[in-house]
Amino acid sequence: MPIIRDPDKELLEALNELEDARTRIYYDADKDKTSRQSYYKGCCKE
Repeated sequence: MPIIRDPDKELLEALNELEDARTRIYYDADKDKTSRQSYYKGCCKE
């Protein structure tokens, strides 16, 4: 039996994702710096 999907529901979900993407922070320099420091900790001598 084929799976029947609700195209209206799928469209609403996609539109909601697009709306969320408009306000989501793409890049956070402070968070990236902290992540890099944690990742490379003990790897290289400075």
